[in-house]
Amino acid sequence: MLNFLIEYWTLLIFLFVGFLLVLLVIFKLPMSLQEKLYEKIVEWLVYACIEAEKALGQGTGQVKLRYVYNLFIQRFPYLRYFISFETFTSLVAEALITVTKLLENNEDVMFYVYGTYLNDREMD
Repeated sequence: MLNFLIEYWTLLIFLFVGFLLVLLVIFKLPMSLQEKLYEKIVEWLVYACIEAEKALGQGTGQVKLRYVYNLFIQRFPYLRYFISFETFTSLVAEALITVTKLLENNEDVMFYVYGTYLNDREMD
């Protein structure tokens, strides 16, 4: 056994370093994947919230939330088991910040959702 260790010490070091790299990937990679998935979900929720606003109009908050949730379940059916409705609601709240900014600052989005430009809405 001692002869084996003496002859193959470099191979053992490479195996040990490889094992450490595998552990690093296993424990570090899921966080980056989780962050990317989180960003993609919030990005998609911006789209879904805009579509809900277009379909249902203003003043229908809970109905729009359920509408977005149904769209979410259709788009990401496997995530239904991992994301609670409370977590989903907080994700939608984060997406709504972006939607609000888009509606305030982008006339094309305003026209897409409401069918009128901001200047036309202020005249009414």
